[in-house]
Amino acid sequence: MNAPPFVVPRDCFQDKTYPPELKAAKQLKLLVTMVAVRVILAQEEGFGNECHDDPSYTELHDDLTTFLSQNPLGKLWDGEWLEKLIRHPKLNCRLAAVRIIEVRDVYLSKEFDWGEYKSEAFDDMDECYKRLMSEHMERSMLG
Repeated sequence: MNAPPFVVPRDCFQDKTYPPELKAAKQLKLLVTMVAVRVILAQEEGFGNECHDDPSYTELHDDLTTFLSQNPLGKLWDGEWLEKLIRHPKLNCRLAAVRIIEVRDVYLSKEFDWGEYKSEAFDDMDECYKRLMSEHMERSMLG
């Protein structure tokens, strides 16, 4: 049985991103940027503090968290956010931007395992489909 492909409406998302795969790509870039920021913050929290339980925050950590509070990641496209950070008047912010760019590259090219989680997402959606359809059919038969 050959069903015609369904049509995804062009106005599917409020930001007018089309097709949905492009929306997923944009979200993946944002996710990788968020991961890189968190990795750098974690590194800075423990910088020179390997033997203690209390974190010792560095000036870079303070400058990056201040920047984040004033410029939340996700409000701007991640490229604009990084551009703003790399042009910041404080050297620590510019250095953080360079590190974020480097960590994003390493994480996406060497660490991010899309294949495993793509399968997990498909398996979860399939399980959800089967469970919900089964529950729906049971309710339909009873009523």
